[in-house]
Amino acid sequence: MRCVNEGKVEEYVLNRLSEIEFTDQEVEAFRDALKNSKKMTFEDAEQNIKGKRQILEFNQGKLNKLMDLYLNGKIGEDELEQKRAELIFQNKNLEHEISSFDKSKDRTFIKLQELGKLLKSPIESYKLASPDKKRRLVKSMMENFCLTPEKLDVDWKIPFDTIANRGKNTWGGPDGTRTRNLARDRGAI
Repeated sequence: MRCVNEGKVEEYVLNRLSEIEFTDQEVEAFRDALKNSKKMTFEDAEQNIKGKRQILEFNQGKLNKLMDLYLNGKIGEDELEQKRAELIFQNKNLEHEISSFDKSKDRTFIKLQELGKLLKSPIESYKLASPDKKRRLVKSMMENFCLTPEKLDVDWKIPFDTIANRGKNTWGGPDGTRTRNLARDRGAI
């Protein structure tokens, strides 16, 4: 079994991290997509919460009517308690759903924003991390490591696999701009 220098391993990891680094355009597109997704998600969720609150109000009206029916002798105590328990149970579930949304509505998007920051400069994040954090960072993104003296083979975890395998620009400069003078080229035709 051969040994590989720690500096070489570090170099291999940095090379692999460069595969997932976002360009400025990708960072901007990610931010825009995240902003739009957040807006649509919150609009849908707010409509859903509004509907749940309306059901709560409707159920409160039902509870009041049940009590009126009981007081007027139109239903018995057993029927009152059974229907009352059903409505209270339904209301507790609705209140829990509303509360859960309020507590978690930003959590997913905060994690996605952190992912976007990481993808903007994964190499810098890695370099600035302590050895333990470097290890956790790599383990959170990569799996099935195969290290040879020549290279580091890994399988990227989701969503990093999609990012690492995204289509690369096949023409122009690294930022997608044309590197040739189009007007000059037209004159040559």
